Formats: sequence, structure tokens, C-alpha cells
Amino acid sequence: MTYAIQTFQLTKQYPQEQAWKDIFKPKKLDAPAVNQVSLAIPKGEIFGLLGPNGAGKTTLVKMLNTLITPTSGEALVNGYSLKQEQPLKATLGLVTSDERSFYWRLSGAENLRFFAALHGMTKSETQNRVAEVLALVGLTEKANKAFRFYSAGMRQRLSIARALLHKPTTLFLDEPTKGLDPTATQLLHNLIQERLTRQEKITIFLTTHRLDEAETLCDRIAIMNKGEILVRGKLSELQERFKSDTLQEIFTAVIENTAHPVEDSTPPQAAVPTAAPRRVAPPQPSIPHQIGSSFKKALAFLQRDLTSELSYHLAFFLQFFRVFFSIAVFYFIAQMLGETDIPQLRPYGGDYFSFVLIGIAFSGYLGVGLSSFSGSLRRAQTTGTLEAMLSTPTKLSTVVISSSLWSYLLTTFQVLVYLGVGGLFLGVDLSGSNIGAALLILVLTIISFSSLGILAASFIMVLKRGDPITWLFSAVSGLLGGMYYPIEILPEWLRVLSALLPVSYSLRGMRLALLEGASLKALSLDLLVLLAFSVVLVPLSLAAFRYAVGRAKIDGNLTHY
Repeated sequence: MTYAIQTFQLTKQYPQEQAWKDIFKPKKLDAPAVNQVSLAIPKGEIFGLLGPNGAGKTTLVKMLNTLITPTSGEALVNGYSLKQEQPLKATLGLVTSDERSFYWRLSGAENLRFFAALHGMTKSETQNRVAEVLALVGLTEKANKAFRFYSAGMRQRLSIARALLHKPTTLFLDEPTKGLDPTATQLLHNLIQERLTRQEKITIFLTTHRLDEAETLCDRIAIMNKGEILVRGKLSELQERFKSDTLQEIFTAVIENTAHPVEDSTPPQAAVPTAAPRRVAPPQPSIPHQIGSSFKKALAFLQRDLTSELSYHLAFFLQFFRVFFSIAVFYFIAQMLGETDIPQLRPYGGDYFSFVLIGIAFSGYLGVGLSSFSGSLRRAQTTGTLEAMLSTPTKLSTVVISSSLWSYLLTTFQVLVYLGVGGLFLGVDLSGSNIGAALLILVLTIISFSSLGILAASFIMVLKRGDPITWLFSAVSGLLGGMYYPIEILPEWLRVLSALLPVSYSLRGMRLALLEGASLKALSLDLLVLLAFSVVLVPLSLAAFRYAVGRAKIDGNLTHY
């Protein structure tokens, strides 16, 4: 017999809370949330896992979906090890009772198209499959309705549609009928029994508090408490063993005797595994395929964010009014200074308004670089969408970076507005600009600032709040980075500190390139320093982020905030 799920002494102990100063010390472990669980679930079966709150059911499901790292033991799901995350998740579907896991400003169909892109589906595949799964769950007529107007039952059906998009072979349903009325529950039960198992032949792993649901749906049942599987088997076998006709009586008898686990009633053909078979070796996609897939996913994130932003009509346009007010403030400050000769401004053409316009325009990249990665991560955690995205074969790094693209695109458009207004209407002379040099500086600027932002996201991933990177660079750069006045005005000892900031070289190089048309040779110092920042910060930030993600999976708080 072939198995969809096999676990081998799978155990999870969560680390205990500790002070921030002990962040790099090994953590002490709590009592096991899942304790040496060994299971063998045949393909095509509906397996029900019962247990009281805190029994370890959700922890077990999240481990099998690679959202939590086991403390010990091993598992194979559809032949893949839990360490083979990307190919494994391509075979899995996960449905939870968390209705926050969708984008409320998007329609049901738009939500599904976004998640289809995260599964790497083509445009034609997406169009056909979205229509299929919407019809399957009875939401075709509501496809273009905003998710925020869906009822609880509709939201749960859309969650199942999302889980079925990529045609998974194993489907995890974690309390899928929680909060549903009897009619919605019956519709969901019919969908599971008639279509998903009998027609689609999908293996289903169901956790529930509802004993009647387990009786109705499940081929085999297991009862779990305090992290341990106490009994498992077909309902008829359990009824015979416990001399009881109701699952409620069996459940009560098992839970009240947790100190004496009941003898395993699993039939011989689904015996508990004792050794792990050979893992499946997933095919490795080519580099062009990986690049193309990443590009399509990035476009999906841009489409998601653009649609969401445009749904807030007033807020979207107010962002640009702020640009005009900012320009006006500094224009009148410059008018107050008049023709005053400021020696420190001479290298940049001598005009304060031109100087500060470049500063306020391009310093926006610093703000985006520092805050967009951690901000997108925190939004995904607080809105509940992070877990849904991580249930797809898309890496967390891709999710975080792609979620920041809209912020960079919007900032770039705002920079063009700054320069356009200044050049066309307010006397800023950009006719002699060295555009090539400015673009090179911009690329190195974005890389450096983004690396700092990824470091900031690493702190958010581990500490949830209290990001020292954003706080430090935001505060210090405003004072020492030359945004509003030349660095040369600062005392000598502060200029030394300014030399440690990438924004100092970015703004100076950008001003010289745009206002004075400086050559690459004249900008060589700024370019070399920005390149050095990039070479150091990129690998450092990526290593920190990998550590933070691994730490969060061990702590079990990947989606916490």
C-alpha cells in the first residue's frame, strides 16, 4: 500500500520565551506540543484527527505543511521530506478557519488569480482553473464580488477553492467548518465526500472538534491529547473495542485515560511506520525557468497592490498632493534665502532649492528601502495572508521582496513628479544632467538601501517589534545624510559619522550627476563607496534573513506579530 502521509516519531517542543539579550543563546524547551507521533495515512483516505484545544493538532498540521520546523523525527508527505519545501508544497493544499487569509479589497476571482501565480500557473491555466474551482465550490456568480462582502460560508468555500487551484494530491482541512451554520456545513461536507474524495481522489487530513463531522466524513479517526496520538482506527473498530455506539463516549473514555494510552487499533495494511523510505528527488528547474517564474510572481504582486491601492481612491491621490506641498514648503524657504551665496552649495550649482529638491526626492528611496520589507512582512502577518502565501511553493524571500515592488514603483513615480515640477515650473536646471551616471548611482542606492531593509525585516521576523535598523538609519540619515543641507556645514566629527552612511554618497553623487553633469570619473568615489556598501550588505542581509526565518520556524511564530 502506498501512503500519502508518513510520520516517524515526529516531535515538536516550542522554545521558552527569553529576554532579548539572550537572543543568540540556546533556548530551553517547553513540554512537547507534539510527542513522537507516528502515522501512516494511505492515499485517497479521509483521515480525521480529534482532540481538545491544545492537543497539538494544528502544530502537527503546520509541521506537515513546513510552516513549523520539528524538534525531532521525520515525515514524508507525498514522498517528499519536510526539508524539500518547494516541491512538497506544490502537492499540498491547506484550508484553515482563518477568514483573514485573503485580500479584502480584491474580488474572489482576483484573490484566486494572485495565488495561482504563486503556484507558477500560466495565464491560460489560471483563467481556466479559477473558473473550474469557483464552479466547484458554487461561487461562480460571486466571483467578481469583493471578498469583504462574502459571508462566512462563502469565505470558507473560497478558501477551499484556493487550496484546490494547483490540483493538490493531499488536502489539509484544519477545522474547516468552524463558525459555519448547518446549511453551509452540509454543503461543505457534500463537497468533501462527493467531489474531492470520490471524484478527485484527493487524500484529506481533517482536524475538527465536531465528533459528528468525523463520524460523517472520515474513513479512519485518531484521537490526540497532550501531543500524543492515543488511539486510531476505523469507527467500527473503535466502537467494538470500547463497547460503545457513539464517538462521544469513545472520545470521553480516551481523554479521561490519557495516562494510559489505548492500544493501537490501526489495521495491518496501514501499520505505523518504523523506518523512513527513500525520499523523492524533485526535478530541478532550469535557471531561465526560475527567472521567468520569479518575474511572473513579481507582476502578480504588483497587480495585487495596484488593485488594492486604487480601491482607496482618496488615499491614493492624496499621496501625490503631499509631494506638491513638500515642494512648495522648500520652494518658499529657498525664496526666503534669495540670492544668498552659500559656499557649501557651490559644488552643486549654488541654488538651495535645486539642492534640497534632489534631497527630498531621492531620500524617498531610503525610506522605502528601510521600511518596505519589514512593513510588507508585518502587514502580511497582521492581515493573516502570510501563512496562505507560504503554503504555496514560493519562498518567503520572494514574498517579501515582491511585496515591496509597488512601494519602489510609487516612489520612482514621485521622484519623477519632483523633478518634473522643479524642472518645468520652478527653475531647476536639469538640462546638463548625466542621466547614465545618475541611473548607475540609483541602482547602487536601491541595492544598499534594500539590504538595510532586509536586515530590518530580519529583526521584525524574530523580535516582531523593535527594529533598530530602521530607527537608527532613519533618525541619523535625516541629520547627517545631507538631505536638507550640505554635509560640509556639519562639524568635523559629525562629518566622520556621515561618511558611514550610504545615503551621504547617494545624494551627493545624484546631485553632482543631475545638477552639474559630473562624469563617472568625477563620481568615482561615491560609486566605489556605494558598491562597497552593496558588496558587504547584500550577503550580510540575506544571511540574517535566512537565520531569522529559520529561527521563526523553530519558535513556531513565523506568522505571529
